[in-house]
Amino acid sequence: MMFDTYSFLIVPVFLVAAFSIPVAKLYKRKLPENIALYASLLSALLLAASIPALSSAKTLSYTIGGWKPPYGISIALDQMSAVFIAVSLLALILCIVFSKEHLRTHKSEYYSLLCLFGVGMTGIFHTADLFNMFVFFEILSISSYALACYAKNKGAFRSALNYLMLGSFGTSLMLLGIALLYGITGTLNMADMAVKLEGLMPTTPAVLIAYSFIAAGILLKAAVVPLHAWKPAVIKNSMPEVGALFATASTATALYAFFRVSYTVFGFSEVALFRNMLLVAGIATMIVGALMAVSQKNLLGLLAYSTISQTGYVLVAFGLANYTAGLFHLFNVIIIELTLFFAAGILIRSAGTSDIVSLGSKKITHPLLYWVMLLAFLSNAGVPLLNGFASKWMIYVSGAAQAPLVALVAVLVSAITFAYSQKAFAIIFSGRKNTVNIKISQTSRACFFMLAGLMIFFGVFYVGGIYVFEMAAESMLDQAGFIAAVLGW
Repeated sequence: MMFDTYSFLIVPVFLVAAFSIPVAKLYKRKLPENIALYASLLSALLLAASIPALSSAKTLSYTIGGWKPPYGISIALDQMSAVFIAVSLLALILCIVFSKEHLRTHKSEYYSLLCLFGVGMTGIFHTADLFNMFVFFEILSISSYALACYAKNKGAFRSALNYLMLGSFGTSLMLLGIALLYGITGTLNMADMAVKLEGLMPTTPAVLIAYSFIAAGILLKAAVVPLHAWKPAVIKNSMPEVGALFATASTATALYAFFRVSYTVFGFSEVALFRNMLLVAGIATMIVGALMAVSQKNLLGLLAYSTISQTGYVLVAFGLANYTAGLFHLFNVIIIELTLFFAAGILIRSAGTSDIVSLGSKKITHPLLYWVMLLAFLSNAGVPLLNGFASKWMIYVSGAAQAPLVALVAVLVSAITFAYSQKAFAIIFSGRKNTVNIKISQTSRACFFMLAGLMIFFGVFYVGGIYVFEMAAESMLDQAGFIAAVLGW
């Protein structure tokens, strides 16, 4: 039954919210932002209500329209997708909260786009059908292109147009790969496709070509080196809240899709060559992201490259087959980057500039902003007793046991991260003249305290994080369980 899990209602909730917001603005100006927030909070409650069913059955599945799988459109929820939904909804909710403090015009269009973003994001997490994954990626992408130019300046329009062209190329690659797989297997259902591919892998070149197209399209969305160039340009020219969404929820969604296709459909968890490719991609992403961040003069640009660098750690962890560490680090990065982007947004709007040197010429004395940015920068660099260190340490240990050179590179990149982040922090808060008047609402203060608390909690009590993400990793690797649940075996 569909209502074994209420989570399947999340996509319709966001869809209704997206189309009701333009009408709601005719009655009351504040309705659009409230509808978006309530839709996000309701989605979080629906996910929470699904946990009991998910704890008794590791994968929950439903086929729309009553058609038996694999002919009907299947949706599924397992522990892995539930974790990704929870983290991404947190990012979306906080983005809406901080946007309410600063957005002055075109609110209905903005919040409607955020809800469409939620449709695409949560649709990808729920679908068990490759074509529908592509459809939801398109919804996510279209809303992202519009959000990217919402700052309404030349730089934003230029970077959004570039993102549109590259993103369209990426989704075209995905569609081509999916079409090839459909031609080979005669199905689009992920579980059914996994069964039919089992006898074809790895001796059929067409299958590997199809996978390469899909993987390239998804990794472009995740901004993995060398497919990363669009992301810093978009984030530098976007509203900080939109940049936060791209750096966290958008990246998490793309990585989820990549892992779902790679492990559930193709069963690559035991393929050494695949893990080695992840190691190479992860190391390149770590190094390029960190080195590019060093040279950044724009605070949002620095945070964008920092996010790319941290994504490399996630890929390295997966390349080392330490999936728990990879998922835990992805969660930690999302918490850290949300803190940094929201704090940067308040700084930039208050000082009127995103240039780090220009920020340093002003006197910024707000204690909350000072301490949350310091905490987040330290956690990002992997300083002990903070959440960034907890997951990085797991990666260091795995690397030292399997590939010492990889561990050494990871430690060196963390040192570079510490250097550029502390340099930027010291410059920003070194000003002695031109005091900047910074106002932070009580709601935003509460969000900052919550994010800071999460950084400290998962740094000190990291065992709780390991437990949660170990379950998610086991679910991700349980290809047989996913197939049995979706196909009703």
